[in-house]
Amino acid sequence: MRKTLNPVLRRELLAMTRSWRLAWMLMGYLLVLALASLPLFFSLRYDTGNLLSGTAGSTLFLELACLQAVLLGVTVPSIAASSISAEREKQTLDVLLCTRMSPRRIVLGKLGASVAGMLLLTVGMLPLFSLGMLLGGVTLWQVLAVFGFYLVFTLMLSSIGIGCSALFKRTRTAGLVTYLIFGALLLIPFIAWLIGALVEDTMGLQLPVELLMWLNPVIGFVGYMEMIMPDLLDGALSVFSTGTVYPDFFRANTWWIHLAVEGLIAWGSLAIAAHCLSPKARHRVKKEK
Repeated sequence: MRKTLNPVLRRELLAMTRSWRLAWMLMGYLLVLALASLPLFFSLRYDTGNLLSGTAGSTLFLELACLQAVLLGVTVPSIAASSISAEREKQTLDVLLCTRMSPRRIVLGKLGASVAGMLLLTVGMLPLFSLGMLLGGVTLWQVLAVFGFYLVFTLMLSSIGIGCSALFKRTRTAGLVTYLIFGALLLIPFIAWLIGALVEDTMGLQLPVELLMWLNPVIGFVGYMEMIMPDLLDGALSVFSTGTVYPDFFRANTWWIHLAVEGLIAWGSLAIAAHCLSPKARHRVKKEK
């Protein structure tokens, strides 16, 4: 096990499990989830219509899934953005690069440590998700499917954070740029869709702005949830098909395209991080200085 496991990942996991930081972070994360879930429980308690119709479990599961996705989007970039820049600030990056490990293995080890921490926080939420199964309307396959989306989403955000951490020296700068990139993925597709709808209303021209929606994680999440919960979210994305070039675009199951796009973004970010840690790139930067 020790020979096969990535040395960087093993060191990060040991440091994570031996410190109180992970315990406090897990407790704070679950506390925020529990406090934010209280209004959901009270609303279901007095909503007898959902209880009688059997949709209480599905509604609770959907709301908890959305809350979990929001918390991942807030916490993952800040943790991943300090993976390499923290080594540089502690002056241990040069020692790490002097080992026999390639830059690619170092980056993959940092990615594995970041994803492992986030998976631990996600697994800690299983008791809350099990309440949806207890109330009915939610199956184990749906829970596992949501966790699969969280895994890909965490991989993308962690990869962007690691790429920014390798590009910028300071952790604050890397974290800020990571949040800016994530915000751009959220806002630019919606802005392009609004511009496309405005251009069609005023000039009668149709622009293929739906293609940019593949970059938006929110659209991907809603489409993914629509796929695994068709009874509750059937046609949730059809509102974006009004006035576009492809009228049936958002009526089709294109969730797998979103996951593929997130995978490509993660791969590109990791490639940038590995290139920044390569000896040639570091030598070129020192030579320019």
